[in-house]
Amino acid sequence: MRESDLTGNRESQAEMTWPRASGVTSRRGANMGILRCDHPDILDFITCKIDTTKITNFNISVAITDAFMQAVARDEEYDLINPRSGEPQIATREDLKHPFSGEVLVSKGEPMRLRARLVFDLIVQCAHATGEPGLFFIDRANEYNPVPALGEYEATNPLSLAA
Repeated sequence: MRESDLTGNRESQAEMTWPRASGVTSRRGANMGILRCDHPDILDFITCKIDTTKITNFNISVAITDAFMQAVARDEEYDLINPRSGEPQIATREDLKHPFSGEVLVSKGEPMRLRARLVFDLIVQCAHATGEPGLFFIDRANEYNPVPALGEYEATNPLSLAA
């Protein structure tokens, strides 16, 4: 180790930590995907990173609402909302099934309602297995939004989750 490494020379510190031996010559950017807990595709989203060879270099988080957390605490069902219409989604293509057990959760033609605790448990199970999805408490972020006149938060960048 060079003496300059101990004195805080940033260039030499970067040389020590950058994986040059592996042939990496550029840094890939971070990507962030956030989906609301009441989106009709939430089960597929939560489980999308179980296969760790797919969707790499991409962080995912579920936007959690206060209403969802209250439904978890009360072990209640909640509606999945069509993002285009703002109305409860109807299972139109096929039955909505649990991604692991295959159990039918919502039959085709029925309004899409899920037990919040089932969804939360699935988030926990996947996060334990792969480290994702993370949670983005969207109502809390909007409560502390410093510029609400510009609109509500819908997502965030990957680094702001650590703040």
